[in-house]
Amino acid sequence: MRPILCHLCIFEHPPHIAPPQGPPQTELLAINAPSPWDRGNHSTMVGLGDSPSETAAEAAKDEELMELREGNKLLRFVMQMDLGIENPKVEYDDGVATVWGTAPSQKVKENTILATGNCAGVEAVDDRMEVVEPAPEAVFYTVKSGDTLGGIAKEQLGAAGRYKEIFEANTPMLTDPNLIYPGQVLRIPQD
Repeated sequence: MRPILCHLCIFEHPPHIAPPQGPPQTELLAINAPSPWDRGNHSTMVGLGDSPSETAAEAAKDEELMELREGNKLLRFVMQMDLGIENPKVEYDDGVATVWGTAPSQKVKENTILATGNCAGVEAVDDRMEVVEPAPEAVFYTVKSGDTLGGIAKEQLGAAGRYKEIFEANTPMLTDPNLIYPGQVLRIPQD
């Protein structure tokens, strides 16, 4: 009997079955290891391995697919905020979310950028949005451990009682003025 190449093993087969002809299209991977089925003999496991170029190409495709999924997830998140952005589009590449669309106001644009930037895995946001009614850009503040909206308002706006302005400037991302976390970026409205 002659051996025949299978994706997983070499089997002995009758001579009337012809073995595969020609060289394999990819590198051959063989493992000589004990098998629980051969009672102490060694079985040769053979599989078709990927060439380095195929592995790199597959890794690139996997990364591209992951980034496409992440971009779609971010786009769904932006659309669920229902801020009135026309033609929203989000792409994700190596931790950077690129956001396109037309926002009705500067506040909506900034809230969209902030909400996207505060998502897990997003290290930076590339703003490509347009604004229908342009206005001066707000100041952004990164929350530190121990911060409160009142403390931020006192530091940034001069009075702790103005925390409501910061809260309103960051809705719908903030749902409770007492629920902020370190690393979160907030929009501080300017007079």
